[in-house]
Amino acid sequence: MSQIIFNIERDIAGNRFLLKLDNERAYLEYVIDENLITLLHTYVPVELEGRGAGSALVKHALHFASQNNLKVKATCEFAQSYISKNINRYKELL
Repeated sequence: MSQIIFNIERDIAGNRFLLKLDNERAYLEYVIDENLITLLHTYVPVELEGRGAGSALVKHALHFASQNNLKVKATCEFAQSYISKNINRYKELL
């Protein structure tokens, strides 16, 4: 099975990362305060569940944090779970 490559955009006005696929939208809401990005909520519609959209959004947010020298706080349970499963890769961001 081939891996889906998602196109994720930063919606600055909406404070979220947005993923569009098959006429559906998934997103991860965040807040940036000085040098901290807080990952608030991940939404994936039923049509995109199980396709890796949520993980792609969190991974994108963590890459964004790394590239912008931001620390990460996750209040979103999905983001917390993703980070926990990949702690060795992301611990320097926490």
